[in-house]
Amino acid sequence: MPNLQQLDKLSIAWLEAKADETTANKKRVAIEKQLLELYQFDKPDGSKTFSDTTENALVKVTITNKINFKLDIDAYSGIKQDTGKTIEESIPLEIRPVDYVPKLIPAGVKWIKENKPEIARMLSHCITEKPAKTGVKVVRENI
Repeated sequence: MPNLQQLDKLSIAWLEAKADETTANKKRVAIEKQLLELYQFDKPDGSKTFSDTTENALVKVTITNKINFKLDIDAYSGIKQDTGKTIEESIPLEIRPVDYVPKLIPAGVKWIKENKPEIARMLSHCITEKPAKTGVKVVRENI
């Protein structure tokens, strides 16, 4: 266990580094805003690279705009149309714009490992485990 002096010193250094990080992020975002105003790239979906065409060019800037899509799964797969089919059922399978991807449920995996070792052995061939990054949170106390 670290002594209190080490703890205070490292914790304060962490808080200062976090503040520097926040300041740097705000500064970068402000510069990005100025670059966007300067280059006037307004294509809603795509990217364009701008660079100095001289031999001494130091940088190039790429601006990328994207459109995010979000699916209302209830409206897509649950609401029947006049035809009696859902929107999903009404679109030919080969051109449906929705892909159902299996998603691992960590709590379920942990439960199976603890309670169903025979199933856990089967799953061990297709599930990889690796430790996540350890989180650190430091909060300045009001003294």
